Amino acid sequence: VDSALIRLIPRRTKVTEQDENVINLLFQHKNQTVRSALKHAKKWSMSELEMLGSFLTRRVRTLGKEECLSIAHLLG
Repeated sequence: VDSALIRLIPRRTKVTEQDENVINLLFQHKNQTVRSALKHAKKWSMSELEMLGSFLTRRVRTLGKEECLSIAHLLG
């Protein structure tokens, strides 16, 4: 059996409670597009969602960490 030791180093990026809520809302519908996932939340109008641009057509499960944070910052 091979073993490995992994050292986790925390990043300096702070995630606010608002950002965390947006990310949680996204991943409740991870197989849908960002537009559909956020429409289910009924927190933002379509005009507010349109400022997300190309993110709207992406599937939530394909988003990276920085992309999720970008979406959260744009909506926050």
